[in-house]
Amino acid sequence: MIKTKHLFLIFLPAILVVILAFWIRVVQYRPLYPEDQPPASTIAPAPIFIPVFPDDPILGEKNAGKTIIAFEDLACPRCQEQIQIFHELIRDYPGRVKVIIKALPVTRFPLSSVQAHAYGYCAREQNGFLVFSEKAIAHEGPLDPAALQALARAVDLDEARLTACLQSGRWESYQKKVEELAAALGVTALPAVFVDQKLIQEPATIAGWKELLGLE
Repeated sequence: MIKTKHLFLIFLPAILVVILAFWIRVVQYRPLYPEDQPPASTIAPAPIFIPVFPDDPILGEKNAGKTIIAFEDLACPRCQEQIQIFHELIRDYPGRVKVIIKALPVTRFPLSSVQAHAYGYCAREQNGFLVFSEKAIAHEGPLDPAALQALARAVDLDEARLTACLQSGRWESYQKKVEELAAALGVTALPAVFVDQKLIQEPATIAGWKELLGLE
């Protein structure tokens, strides 16, 4: 017959395992909705941070209070409409609104818009992007090499500096950064416009923009 003392020694390890398991469950326990923390569905997502690159074209004054960040293509019809509205907006509210353009040439037909954006990048180096972009979106027909050269002359760009810029590779490096940023932000269609670091459905009229930005 097994003595009581021996029985205790036999079952002691099992008892200790049960106690240990219970203690672990107590330590791991977290209330579903603790008093000092709201439910997960009410926690605001972390804000998006969109960096501004030194070579981003800017429409308007750099110290303007309202900032719009827009991924645009100079040859995209909807982008052209938005850029035209942006031009009107900064003219109507000088010093109050600025638009940071992130060039994303996605147009491939009837002509790739890559070269047009390369010219726009180099126009920015000569402080001519504002006028160049305005003339580019007003141009009828494809932005082919002949049209781009004519636009450069109309904007009065220095030809030697323009040629050096186009051949430098700086545009390609900038374009890669913008493409990587667009991919990281999940940009899948243009125009893609951000206000206060949030992707918005861009207004189709200047009146809509004035209301959105509180400029009335």
